[in-house]
Amino acid sequence: MRSIFRFLFVFLFSVVVVAGYNAAHAQEVIENYNVDIAVDSDGGILVHEQIRVYAMGHQIQRGIYRDWPARGRGFLGTQQFTDYQILEVKRDGRDEAHHTQNMGNTFRLYIGSANTYLTPASYTYDIKYYVPDQISYYDEFDELYWNAIGTEWIFPIQQAQVTVRFPGNVGITQYSVYTGPKGARGQNFVADVDGGLLSIQTKRAMSPYNGLTFAAAIPKGIIQQPKIGFLGRFNRAHPGFFFILLGLIATVYWVRHVWERYGVDPVSRGNAPFYTPPESISAAEAAYIKAKGRTYGSQLLPITLIALASKGFLHIKQEAKGGFYLEDTGEGKAFSELSFEEQRAYNFVKGGYKVKAHDYEMIRLSSLIYRNVEKACKGRYFKFNYKQWALSLVPMLLIMAALPFVTNVIPSKFSLLFFQIFLAAFVCMLPLAKMMFKIFTGTWYVFFKVLSGFAAIVVLALLAALIGDIWVNIATSYLVIFLGLLILFVSAYAQPLMEALTPKGRDVIDHLNGLELYMSAVEGKILEKFDPPQMSRELYEELFPYAVALGVESKWGDKFVAGMAAATVAGVVASADHIHAAPRWYSSSSSSKSMTSDFSAGHFFGDFAS
Repeated sequence: MRSIFRFLFVFLFSVVVVAGYNAAHAQEVIENYNVDIAVDSDGGILVHEQIRVYAMGHQIQRGIYRDWPARGRGFLGTQQFTDYQILEVKRDGRDEAHHTQNMGNTFRLYIGSANTYLTPASYTYDIKYYVPDQISYYDEFDELYWNAIGTEWIFPIQQAQVTVRFPGNVGITQYSVYTGPKGARGQNFVADVDGGLLSIQTKRAMSPYNGLTFAAAIPKGIIQQPKIGFLGRFNRAHPGFFFILLGLIATVYWVRHVWERYGVDPVSRGNAPFYTPPESISAAEAAYIKAKGRTYGSQLLPITLIALASKGFLHIKQEAKGGFYLEDTGEGKAFSELSFEEQRAYNFVKGGYKVKAHDYEMIRLSSLIYRNVEKACKGRYFKFNYKQWALSLVPMLLIMAALPFVTNVIPSKFSLLFFQIFLAAFVCMLPLAKMMFKIFTGTWYVFFKVLSGFAAIVVLALLAALIGDIWVNIATSYLVIFLGLLILFVSAYAQPLMEALTPKGRDVIDHLNGLELYMSAVEGKILEKFDPPQMSRELYEELFPYAVALGVESKWGDKFVAGMAAATVAGVVASADHIHAAPRWYSSSSSSKSMTSDFSAGHFFGDFAS
């Protein structure tokens, strides 16, 4: 009987012991964390970390990983890089598989094999590594500041020890130790100094995401301060600065060279008044040429309709409830002398047409007119020189392509792959979009143009993201980022610089400027010697479409009123009614108003933009 009780007692005692052991290890923990740091006379440190963990196959399945801060920022974004040189990695005294990964601001060491799973047990990992240039040099002392135990550990640390040994057994003059989460100043430690030896030990267990950081100062002269000149220190603090600076200089020089060759306008002959439009230039073409193509079909269409009205083909009626009706007068002559876009517009509204809000037929007509005007003017009177602008981008593209290699940083695989996919799709879309522009007109033309523009914006955004990813990984200083933005600005600003007038375009622009001067300037000394023509209703209405095209219709109207009033006083015009009568091609429900206030080009334009 005694033997049975003895057996039961031993059995129950064993169960209690095992249960207690399992309860103690119900979670994965770091049982002990020991760090030994030896400072050499060159300012580097040799670190040996011994980490004993209890693994249960939850978070610790194949091994562990260790994170270190890889870089930080100082004044003006100066970079403080840390070079970790892994010397030895072991598990339970045997070499262990491992690899490292640079993760931007973090340097990570992975320990363990992908094909080896750990059984629940305690394991001891030994990590030896060397980090150069870790001493900070001040006027009165030198200092080692080190994050001995990082705050990235997700496990509790039951106990930890840190030992720091300076060369020559020189006395440590002062030290500080902080424990706890990142940025905390906890005092969970006891420390002892013995000459050049600093020993630190935690007083109690540390919670997850708690670490230990110390700073220890020694007299100057013990550590040999590296002799690096100003340029060397500046380059280390602002990596890539001189490369980007040379790139900026090269970009400015190259852009200037390309601009001088392709983007310089012919010399103007001066600004003298003209009293007639340029020969064979319609009002819509005048607006397009004056704006160098920066106009829209919704602007060119109303100008074309006003031109048709001034030539007797249409009568524009403003209705009482709003909107306009285009009445075919049937009195237009010399149809063959109309410009191509005027012929297309007249054929469209022939027989009369009510302009409606959101009129897709008018949108179709406006895009058609824009394309006709663009085809007639683009390349003949001015050139955008997009190919030449692309040449000016060569330095910027070379700089961006070389930047990862110069700084030894490659963009992330995800952003690079993402950009390559969209770039390939965009390149494939180019011939398709070009074909669509030739096939479709009207609303579909506008749709494909907007779609192609959106695709271009997406690709440019992805390119910017890729460049941003490179710069984030490089984590260069703010000075380098500023120079990089200057390069992008110079390259972008070069595009309008590359636009240039042709010799024929120079003549037309000078002529239009002279016509604008005549229609907007008040009669006086500036025009007396040029002998301007006598103001008349015919002259006013003939030039009115060009006044609208050049944006001076209000001044041209004021000039007409003033001129006709003067002629009435002088007896040249029999009645003042000629001053206020509505134009022959326009009528309104409020016909009592003056002509210049009766017809609003802006109001007329608005109906086509809606």
